[in-house]
Amino acid sequence: QVHASLARAIRPFATASGGDTLFAVTTNAVESDEVSYEDPGMIASEVAWDAVLSSVPQRPERTPLPAVPVQVKTTRLDALAGNYRLSPWTQMQVFRTGDALEVRGPEQRNLHFPGEGTAALTPISDCKYLLQGKRGGRIHFEQDNGRITGLVINREGWPVRAAREQQKTAALFSL
Repeated sequence: QVHASLARAIRPFATASGGDTLFAVTTNAVESDEVSYEDPGMIASEVAWDAVLSSVPQRPERTPLPAVPVQVKTTRLDALAGNYRLSPWTQMQVFRTGDALEVRGPEQRNLHFPGEGTAALTPISDCKYLLQGKRGGRIHFEQDNGRITGLVINREGWPVRAAREQQKTAALFSL
């Protein structure tokens, strides 16, 4: 699991002479019914990813974001709403609540949505949004000829793509 986190940024990775050996050690000093068997792997992945990010040279300043969010028509919000697949096993849902968008991460915790439930999206254009919550970031909705095809989550300059699930339309038949 940790190797997969490191392989996101280091290329080539896991070569015969790369020296990317990982060691994990436990003292067995912590007992808790609240810690699942998946939690140490998730924590180790986060620590490895933070190590990668801290080893990258300082990037130039980004263009500042607008101080005031923009208004987006509800028809556009409806067009962006849907399910987006981060991986074959993980999807996220974008949905409209009133005149705003929210995103719900997968039920299982992952690097993008570590158990936060839903998060608000603040529009800075009709296709770019700020992801609110502990980890923050930006979401850019991708389109092809006006059709929404996916989105990109960008945290700390490391983009992650999610393809939009095709909406199934129900056919009505009359006898």
